Amino acid sequence: MSASRWMALASAMALAACNGSDKDGTDGTDTSYTFECEVPDAYDLGDPMDAVDGHEHDCEDAVYYNPDVPTATSYFIGEFHFDECGTVFGKETWVLYPNQTWSDLGGHECQVVWRASGVKEERVAIGNYSLNLSMVIDEAETTCSDIKDFEYEETFTIVYDVVVQGGDSAVYFTSGTKLGEGRVNNNHVTYVSGVNCKLF
Repeated sequence: MSASRWMALASAMALAACNGSDKDGTDGTDTSYTFECEVPDAYDLGDPMDAVDGHEHDCEDAVYYNPDVPTATSYFIGEFHFDECGTVFGKETWVLYPNQTWSDLGGHECQVVWRASGVKEERVAIGNYSLNLSMVIDEAETTCSDIKDFEYEETFTIVYDVVVQGGDSAVYFTSGTKLGEGRVNNNHVTYVSGVNCKLF
């Protein structure tokens, strides 16, 4: 999925204010986010990045793969946390693993990280609820910025529908296209996309 597709799928949003509460948020000390309202469930879903282990070069095993074309095996990974008022914080990461041809041209293993903030709302198309999010690049954690001719959106807004099945999650664009799967509890949700072969 290219950065331009992110922009094409972005939807306008307005951040909703949480109703007043004098309770400090808590997330079991598992995340560094500060919430205005309570976060009863701890973040115990595991590291979603673990799902990528062993799959860093899956594109190079594809039938259509051409080793002469600069290519990166890539995945989108999200983790989002929300309090009882529906305020959401989190991050989305695009990780890329180069083939030899892209490495020879200056590509390297890297990640693009966006910080997410927004609100939990009623579902748009499918699922149990939606996350209405504003994404802003985290320059400190992004390590792809030195790669020539590699562009990505620095800010965008987007809405995801979330399907909950026990402790499993499926995250969808509001078009009905699945973005990824992960884990979920009452206050946290993660996803990992399928493999995406980025050609340069």
